[in-house]
Amino acid sequence: AQPAAATQPAAQPAQATQAPAAAPATQQQTAAPQQTAATQQQTAAVQQQTAAQQQAAAPQASGSFSIKNLIKNATLSHREGSEKAKEQQPVTQEELQMVWLALAEEQKPNLRSAMIQSPATLQEDGTTILFMVSNGSQKDWIMAKMHTYLSDTLRERLHNSQITLDVDVRKLEELPKTPYMPEERAKHIIQNNPEARELVKDLDLEIK
Repeated sequence: AQPAAATQPAAQPAQATQAPAAAPATQQQTAAPQQTAATQQQTAAVQQQTAAQQQAAAPQASGSFSIKNLIKNATLSHREGSEKAKEQQPVTQEELQMVWLALAEEQKPNLRSAMIQSPATLQEDGTTILFMVSNGSQKDWIMAKMHTYLSDTLRERLHNSQITLDVDVRKLEELPKTPYMPEERAKHIIQNNPEARELVKDLDLEIK
């Protein structure tokens, strides 16, 4: 029984060797929060510095942008004023007639026919154009669908921004009489065609 008791002191050195191993782990746990706090402080400092730089640069960018806009707007206003000054050339009836007929050829059949049958006339003020149509329905349709287009196109092609287009209805006695009966058509052809008139004379024909 005595030799067994002699082996018990050997367990004490094992406890002594395990105790120092716990110290480095405690130091690492203590150092980790310190490193995290330092990193957060650095990140916050960088963010504050970036925000300060952006705030300092913002007025300069805004001022630069505003100056550019002012210069651009002034240039556009000057250009528009120059163009308006140029777009006031005098208009003659001959010029209007040429532009009007060319514009009529670009329209659909109904409007084209109306524009050719009733050429526009330039009024005494030199900027008002009168377009006479045959009935109120035609006038209403032109005013609702085509008036803006015709007015803008005339201003552009006549190089005068003061042009205005008036549309009115002709009186019944002013409307041209369209021949319907065969005799009326024959007389109309003879009156408006010199060759047909000579042919009737040569053949000694009588139109009743």
